Amino acid sequence: MGGALSSLSIVMITGVGWRWMFRIIGIIGIGAGIVGLILVREPVRGAFDTNKKTSTLVKTDKPSPLVLFLRACKEIILNPTCRWVCIAGSFRFFGGYAIGYYMPSYFGKVYPDESTLYSVLNSFVVSVGGFISAMSGGIISDKFEHRFPMIKAWVCM
Repeated sequence: MGGALSSLSIVMITGVGWRWMFRIIGIIGIGAGIVGLILVREPVRGAFDTNKKTSTLVKTDKPSPLVLFLRACKEIILNPTCRWVCIAGSFRFFGGYAIGYYMPSYFGKVYPDESTLYSVLNSFVVSVGGFISAMSGGIISDKFEHRFPMIKAWVCM
């Protein structure tokens, strides 16, 4: 949704000015947040926890945020699954940022008079493609969750 709105911001600035463009995008963002709060279901907490506490009466000292951060970094480096997911995510975002940076300048040079058309088409592709991707991932995850408990993690990867 953010990518689509950023493409449409060119058209909105031309039509209503930059101040109103920010107001409109802010209102859309707040509306999307409210819709998300209403429609997104909270998962059952603790379904995949492996370290179940046997006693809640034992109180332990909470480690500092730096210690927690260093433990998380160690887990990312030592756990092969975490390491590969981070590497894959880096490549995925590298590709997305490259497309987001170079495609507008390419179309601007090849089709200099069509910036409005590019903005509208790009926002359509980003929003419809993102919607289809998110919905199909959710449908697949919900459909096969009873057979494969980890399907939601697999579909995200």
